Amino acid sequence: MTLPLIVRGLGTESYGIWAQVLALIALLGSAAGANLHIPLVRFVSEDRRVRSEVYPTLLVATVGAGAAMVLLVVAAAEPIGELIVGEQDIAALLRISAVLLVLNNVRVLNSNFYRATGRIHLRSIVELVNGVVETAGIVLAILLGGGLWDVFAFMVGWQSALVLVQTVHVVRLSGWGGARWNRLKESLAYALPLLPAILSLWILDRVDRFVIGNVLGAKAVGIYAAAYALAGVVMLFQSPFQMTLLPKVAELWGSNRALAMRYVSTSQKVFLSLAIPFAAALPLVAEPLLELLGNREIALGAGVTTTVIAVGIVLWGMGIMQIQILHGAKRPGAVGTVTAISAALNFVLNLVLVPMWGVLGAAVATLVAYLGTFLALGWLCRAEGQFDYDVAFLARSFGAALVMDAFLAMIAPKTVPALALAIVGGGFVYFVALWCTQLLRPVDERVTWKGLVQLVRGR
Repeated sequence: MTLPLIVRGLGTESYGIWAQVLALIALLGSAAGANLHIPLVRFVSEDRRVRSEVYPTLLVATVGAGAAMVLLVVAAAEPIGELIVGEQDIAALLRISAVLLVLNNVRVLNSNFYRATGRIHLRSIVELVNGVVETAGIVLAILLGGGLWDVFAFMVGWQSALVLVQTVHVVRLSGWGGARWNRLKESLAYALPLLPAILSLWILDRVDRFVIGNVLGAKAVGIYAAAYALAGVVMLFQSPFQMTLLPKVAELWGSNRALAMRYVSTSQKVFLSLAIPFAAALPLVAEPLLELLGNREIALGAGVTTTVIAVGIVLWGMGIMQIQILHGAKRPGAVGTVTAISAALNFVLNLVLVPMWGVLGAAVATLVAYLGTFLALGWLCRAEGQFDYDVAFLARSFGAALVMDAFLAMIAPKTVPALALAIVGGGFVYFVALWCTQLLRPVDERVTWKGLVQLVRGR
């Protein structure tokens, strides 16, 4: 949603700066947070009796580490700003946005407490309210003539209020057993092997913006970030599984590993049934859609770039589900190793391809790195159990997506009504085509909604 708001209100270059500042805050926040929300989910899901000690311990550690990182950013804002955007002075933006670092980390910890204790609906409501209010505030700030500093100031104020209320609620749910050194050591022992993954995941997801910024400038960052934002919508289909798989896998791993693996396999299948048509539609709809949301400068040639990025993100979405198996098996070090190698590959490819191909080079680097991550994680997971990728189902999904693309090509969406018809009608055509291919299977091999519901209920 920030794409049309900032591009139309403040310009492509401002959107590029926005993307780079958020990328930096994400990196520093991940480093300060040390992924402590993962041991929170792992330990509390396994035994909820420990929540009154685990949550307070990790909350104190998260606030302390985050505050220290904020002070560092505030003190070094000028050289950091010069490093990431060159001559433009963004020190004031970095100082105000740095506060988001600690606020985001506490909110992530709180949200993952809801996740660990099965309060997925509550987590969803909080995230929805957060998104709606934050978007409305950005709209208001820009309409009133404000710039990026005003946008970040509103975000800090809103996040402060939300995190305060949310933390009070989580403390009431968890109880306050006080911060315990033994709990912190146990959590760090689980989280520290993931430290390489923190930087690595950031490199995989965000380093391309900084390479583009240094080679091509902030405006090119805005163009690439817009394509990445549209491609990243595919993760909406994966997020529900990402949120629910780790608690479920942690709960089942010791007692019914086969069922835990089945949860992951089925989640991957459902995700791909939605992700495949999304990626297949992008070559035909990305350019007119980005022109509608942003401007012609951003949209030009976006069909290819956005599609390449989306395919990479789909592979990453699959990899995230594989990672849950390694967490269930308590092998976080393997995650760190794979992502570190993939991140190094991504960085090197960006350095080589961006000067040659521009933003398309960054998209290709993303695809290659995520493909390598997916293959490596799948190979490591073989020792824990067997995935069922259901190649026949994937083939039917690709076939249905081709039928959908033929429909989109006939519409040739260029206007708002045509885009609306393409999105709604294309989805309808895809699922009808997929249903028709399902009828070609023998009755005893067909997947039914009843069967999927029974699996979700653990039967």
